[in-house]
Amino acid sequence: MHNLRLQGILALSFYRDVLTSAGSKIIFFELRQQTDTVQALLVQSKEISKQMLKFAGSITSESIVLVRGTVKKSPIEINATTIKDAEVHIAEVQPADGDTPHL
Repeated sequence: MHNLRLQGILALSFYRDVLTSAGSKIIFFELRQQTDTVQALLVQSKEISKQMLKFAGSITSESIVLVRGTVKKSPIEINATTIKDAEVHIAEVQPADGDTPHL
C-alpha cells in the first residue's frame, strides 16, 4: 500500500459520483491532491446518516473540501485513480471555503 498522508483533516478537491448498491446508499468520490487521485467512499450507516449523504451529494464538483476518514487497502484494484490499492472511508466531509450547500 502507498505511504499515504491522508489521515486527519485534509484539503482536497474532488469529483463525485452517486451510486446505490445492495440497498445501501454509497457515494463514491475521486479525491485529488496535486496529481495524485484516490477513491473515497461515504456509506450510510449508524454513524453516517441519510442527511449527511444528501449533504455530501450536494457539494459542487471540483470543490475544495475537508475530509476526515480512514485509509484502507482496497479489496480490488481501482483503475480510475492513480492510487490503485487503497481507498479512503470517509467519516466526515465539508466544504473548505465556507460555501455550504443548501439542503
